[in-house]
Amino acid sequence: MSREEPINIREEPAILGESPYPKAANLLKEAGIALANSLHAQLDASLLIKYLYLNPRSLPVDKLLGEEFTRLISYKSKLDHARAAMALPRNRSPSLVPINAPPRELSSLIFATMVDGEFNRSFGAVEYPATYPKSLLKVCESWYRAITGTPSLWSQVDLLIGGTHTEKFYRSASYPI
Repeated sequence: MSREEPINIREEPAILGESPYPKAANLLKEAGIALANSLHAQLDASLLIKYLYLNPRSLPVDKLLGEEFTRLISYKSKLDHARAAMALPRNRSPSLVPINAPPRELSSLIFATMVDGEFNRSFGAVEYPATYPKSLLKVCESWYRAITGTPSLWSQVDLLIGGTHTEKFYRSASYPI
C-alpha cells in the first residue's frame, strides 16, 4: 500500500474492517520490512554515488545529490512522525514499560511511604520545601491517576518555619494563616 498521507481511521473504516488490530499489526510489520529494504537499498546507492563522486572519472551527480538529500530529510521527518505515533501506545504498555504494571493501590502505598518520610527530622533538617506529591503528577498518566486518587497524599500540610517565614508567622499573631 503506497500512500502520501497517513491513514485516517475515521475516513477509511474499510481499511480496518471489523477486527482492526490484526490488520494494523500486519500493516505495521509489512511497512517495517519494506522500510528496512528501502533503507538498505538507499544506503547502497548512496555509497555507490559517493564512490563515483570521489573517483576522478565521476559522473555529474550534483543535481541528483541535491534532490536525494532533500528526499532523505523528508524521510527522516516521516520516521520521526512514525516514532512519535508509536510512542504513546508503547509507553503505556505494561509489558514494555513495567512501571505501568503495578496496581494503583500499590503505587499509592509507595507514594504515601515516600511522602510520610519526606519530613523525617531524624535525617536532618530539610532545606527546601516539599514538592511531593505534586512533582510526581508529571511522571506519567498512571502515576497521575494513583496520586490524585489517593486523598491521604494531600491531607498533610507541612510548614517550614525559618527565615522570612518565621517573621511572617509571628507577625500574623492570632490572625488565621
